[in-house]
Amino acid sequence: MTRQFLPRNQKFVPIEAADLSDRRNVMSLLMSIRLVDLSTLPSGVIEGFLHLLQTMLSQMGHQIIMFVPQFTSIVLALCSMAAGGAGSSAGQTEHDSEIVARAPNDLVGRYSSIRSLGYQLLSELFGRFCAAVDFSDFVLPTWTALERSVQLLPEMVMNTEKPPSILILFETMSADWRLIKMLAAHDAAVESVIRCISGTSLVPVVNSSLTFVENLLTVFDPSSESKRAGLQMIRKYIPLLLEQFTLRLQNGSDNDKDIRPTKGKYWSRSSNRHSTWRRELDILCRVSELLSNEDGIRLKHKSSVLADLFSLLLPFLKPEQMTSDDDKMNIIGILRSTVSQLEKEKMADVFSSIAGILAPARGKAGIESLVVRHGVASLADSIAIEDSQYRMVADRLVKLTAMHTKRVDEMDFDVVIPELSALSQPGGNSGWINLCGNVDFSPPLLNPLISTCFQFLHNGDGVILRLSFNSLKLLIRLAAQKSTCDGGSKWAKLVESAVVPLARAGLQARDQSVRRYYILLIREISDSFKKNPSPNLCGDLHVLIDEENPDLDFFLNITHVQIHRRARGFQRLRKVVGEAVAESKVSPFSLQSLSNILLPIALHPVYECKTKAEEPFALEAIATVGSISRLLSWSKYNNMLWTMLTHFERYPEQERFLIGAICATIDGFGYDLTIAGGDDKQNVNDDGEGGDTKTSVWISLEKRTIPKIEGLLTKETKDSSGRRTKTIRPTIILALLKLFQKFPTEFFESKLPQLLSVICDALRDKDSNARDVARKTLAKMVVSMDLKYLADVLREVAITLTEGYKLHVRAAVIHTILQELSKTYEPSFANIPHPLYFDSCTAALMELIQEDLFGEANERRESKDTSVRFVKEAGGSKSLDSIEMVCRMVAFKPLDASKSSPNRSSVHCIVSPLLERLRRHDVEASTIRKIRQILTRVVVGFSCNSSVRAGQLFPFVYATIEPFVGAQTIAAAQRIQEDDDEDSDVEDSLRPIQISGARTGRDKSATESSGKGKVTEWRPSTLKAATSSEAALKLKRDDTRELHKVIDGASAPKLTGSSRHDTSNLGSQHDLNDPASISAVIFGLNLLNSCLKKLNLLDDSMPSMMDPFVPLLTACVCCSRDSEVALVGLKCLMSFLRFDLPSIASCSKSLGTQALTLLTSSGSSLNQSPDLMQACFRTLTYLIKSDEDPSAKLNKDGDILVEGEHVLAKNKRLPLNSDQMKVLISTLQLSVAESDQHNPALGLIKAILSRKYISPEMYDLMEAMLKLVVRSHTTALRHVSAQTRPWVVFHHTAVLTLSGNAASYSKALQFLFVTY
Repeated sequence: MTRQFLPRNQKFVPIEAADLSDRRNVMSLLMSIRLVDLSTLPSGVIEGFLHLLQTMLSQMGHQIIMFVPQFTSIVLALCSMAAGGAGSSAGQTEHDSEIVARAPNDLVGRYSSIRSLGYQLLSELFGRFCAAVDFSDFVLPTWTALERSVQLLPEMVMNTEKPPSILILFETMSADWRLIKMLAAHDAAVESVIRCISGTSLVPVVNSSLTFVENLLTVFDPSSESKRAGLQMIRKYIPLLLEQFTLRLQNGSDNDKDIRPTKGKYWSRSSNRHSTWRRELDILCRVSELLSNEDGIRLKHKSSVLADLFSLLLPFLKPEQMTSDDDKMNIIGILRSTVSQLEKEKMADVFSSIAGILAPARGKAGIESLVVRHGVASLADSIAIEDSQYRMVADRLVKLTAMHTKRVDEMDFDVVIPELSALSQPGGNSGWINLCGNVDFSPPLLNPLISTCFQFLHNGDGVILRLSFNSLKLLIRLAAQKSTCDGGSKWAKLVESAVVPLARAGLQARDQSVRRYYILLIREISDSFKKNPSPNLCGDLHVLIDEENPDLDFFLNITHVQIHRRARGFQRLRKVVGEAVAESKVSPFSLQSLSNILLPIALHPVYECKTKAEEPFALEAIATVGSISRLLSWSKYNNMLWTMLTHFERYPEQERFLIGAICATIDGFGYDLTIAGGDDKQNVNDDGEGGDTKTSVWISLEKRTIPKIEGLLTKETKDSSGRRTKTIRPTIILALLKLFQKFPTEFFESKLPQLLSVICDALRDKDSNARDVARKTLAKMVVSMDLKYLADVLREVAITLTEGYKLHVRAAVIHTILQELSKTYEPSFANIPHPLYFDSCTAALMELIQEDLFGEANERRESKDTSVRFVKEAGGSKSLDSIEMVCRMVAFKPLDASKSSPNRSSVHCIVSPLLERLRRHDVEASTIRKIRQILTRVVVGFSCNSSVRAGQLFPFVYATIEPFVGAQTIAAAQRIQEDDDEDSDVEDSLRPIQISGARTGRDKSATESSGKGKVTEWRPSTLKAATSSEAALKLKRDDTRELHKVIDGASAPKLTGSSRHDTSNLGSQHDLNDPASISAVIFGLNLLNSCLKKLNLLDDSMPSMMDPFVPLLTACVCCSRDSEVALVGLKCLMSFLRFDLPSIASCSKSLGTQALTLLTSSGSSLNQSPDLMQACFRTLTYLIKSDEDPSAKLNKDGDILVEGEHVLAKNKRLPLNSDQMKVLISTLQLSVAESDQHNPALGLIKAILSRKYISPEMYDLMEAMLKLVVRSHTTALRHVSAQTRPWVVFHHTAVLTLSGNAASYSKALQFLFVTY
């Protein structure tokens, strides 16, 4: 490269081989380099030279000191060329700029790299050799080469991650007094470096700039009288330096989110301030020394600069700043030394700022260091020296912050306590009023003393605390008195601007004992300024004060030591709010009082209550938060809700109460989400055409609040085995659901699937407790929603829970949902325009329930395999309970069903699947028993259904029973045998009762034509017994085939519909006495019997609907061998026999005969079922009474004529003939004597006596009744027997008989009871 700087005709000789004179010539030649020579060099050669020189400097160090001037000249020439050729050196020609412009393109493109390397080399050369080499000859070339870069430096450092090389060069030059003299030749560089201290600069740049300024302030020059080399340069740019610091401190926290990565680290503008503020503070302190020095700087606008300095330094004294006590004392010293040079207006601002420094910060104690507080008071004293109006307040302030002279870090109680006592005394020469002795005195000057008294409320000494509290109370009362006088508005303004803000901030205190005094101060302000209209003076809270009854005073209750009294305070507050809102629909308190006073008081228990005893208090507070949230503005409401959401992760131990507060707040949401019209809002509809538009409330909830709440729907927990699981927060889900319901339907329907998905995911959890919570939450969701979304819930449950133990969980979920719905939902019978959403879900419910009862879930439940996991949801009879609850809640309208759409009737959706299973020819006995159990629960459900009406019930029951009974059986029950004579009747009635199951040689056709039912008697020894070896072999094969046949569950054959054409004949495969038919008939009869008890049957249209049931029920009683069918049939008939129905006459004889047969089938009455026996007696009673002739025959004396048995035998309307009457009377005699159930028998006896029936058996019955009058141990039986008055009948028969019976009666009266 040196070859380029030698003449063309000179021979190149290595510098090491040249003699001394030649060497000097070469070195002098290198000191005058032309740009024309440099422009001919390739960029690679230049960069390689610079890199080589850099390596040589680092390796050889001072060994090349003799060549430093030449290297410096070359580097400066290269920097001048890279800077654009604007006058590189002293020997440069006027055409050099044109030569540089004609440089190769590759060289021009590498100018930036050349400049950077050149500045780095200059920094190393200056820093390493400044003490040994005089660089004063290079001052002009240096600034000529750097001039353009100096001008662009502030723009170059914006958002750069590394300081540029020229800034590093200046930092190096500022570190030595010799190089500082070079900087003095071009002080524009100082200005450019100071401008690099800005809000847009990152940490490395700011640190380098601060180092430059610090060096100028601290580097000493031994050759100068000032001893500081760069002091004069800094003095010139102090205003600029203060301005840059001001901009930096003001804008440092505006872009906290601007984070830039650099080498694994992240620099942010907010972190810039926090990482460099201490150095900035140190520089400001040094600058303030220059300003305070009278012999130092002389500024044209010195007062404005000092004002800026104070505005910068005072914030560092505030308690919330992370400034050490030593730094604060340094700042105080600076301020004390410069405050005297401020203008009076600026002094007043500084004095008012002192109040904020001494005051508590956000409910916490302020500056706790006594040294710092005394220093701040000394600053106020310094201001008082300049302005006498501050003298009295400053003296009092200094005394209140006095420190003990002999004890470290302890206040002087001998000075502080007397001063506080003087402030708390109404009279005296040292009180608040005396501090205002000056006519022109302004009450706001008391702010430092007020702040000090508030700070003492956080003091642990009880005397100091109480004296401070009393002093503030006295000030409030005096201000209230002064405010009523002329010109007293300043005192009210003092309380409003100084006392109230500090009292409100003190409500944030976490210490309950400290917060108590703040609450009582609020009470004092409210009581003193109750007539003041200003909302900031809390006059509206006066309604919560009760001087006469402290138990009703909210403030006294909420600060009481007993926790139940504090809870009573919240109750009192809610009562006042509720009564006021109910009367006037307007909040009784201002927005300021609600958000700044009452709400903070109510929120504290949410964060502080931790014990079980405090739980009621916390719940009262949560309820109060909900009441207050309904009265807040949207901004306050949104801020409160967001604060609690952000605190949720910070207070995990208070999760329960925080969730309660969040839910109470969400429940109190009542703001408009849409507005009609408007062009500046977002349209609710996606197409943006017409309709309402979204408000800012909607947008804020959708974009910010709702996503935050959705993040709290679940939480991660650990089970006993350490496995991480997710559990739901049910209250958050329910509260969010209520919030969604306040949105339009489209928004709600878009958010509902997410909530259902969260719940269903929790239902799949293996933890049973988590499933229980999810199940109950889902049930509460269904209750709170419109029932039209029940189908969505069932669909989600059916899709999610499809296998294994989840099937049992699904059944439990349905049971819980129905259980919750049954508490609030009532079926409607009226014809309503909107659909019955619950009824429309009946088919889906029954499908899920049947899958649990007959499907895979049932197989798992009944399986004996140990590998099948058992869950607690599998226990119990949840599906049976579910069916019962469904039957209670559906609208009982079976007539709405039609052949085209049978699903319109929810009743058919419930009953038809069960009956279809009974009609199957291959139905098993176990399935029949299960279906019979299910049908029993269906009956219970329908009987409790309030929508059941007779007009719907009778046709449904008839259509249900009739196919299983058969029309032929019903017609046979109505057939009246008019041609039978008396002997045949007697023969039929006296024919012995046959037992079913006994094989006789009687013809089968005769048995079928008789039409008479037999009581079933099962004989296990003969049941399914084979009559021959061939039959036994066939029976064995059939049993084996049936054993291996799968008929139910998931493995059952799929219904392909191949036998759909034969389904109409399935019902004919069963007769009335088949177990399946019996189950269906019992269902219908039980449903009819249970509903007849509560139906109104006195309507005129009832007889026409009841009449068809008499033959049907008669057929059931006479033709069924099942005793339960006969019993329930008789119970239903007793309700119909009370009416004069046409079909009773045709069925009475069959009913009477069958009833008598049932009574005599088991011999003694003790062997008979009591219910069946009573039913038979009552049926006969109704039948005999219904045949009674209303017009009785009278003889000529007016006595009733007695009809003999021959008259009764010829009456065709009577249910029994004479022989059957004899059997009946004998049965009655045995029943009365043996059975405890004698009331139905006695009723039948009365009915027979009412017919004036006389026969020999009747005499025996009367004789037995006479004995029971005296001998029966049952009081009721004796009274009833006496009321029959049999002697009236005997009086009409024969006197002799009467006399004989009278003797018997007299003999019976002599009977004495033996008492054991």
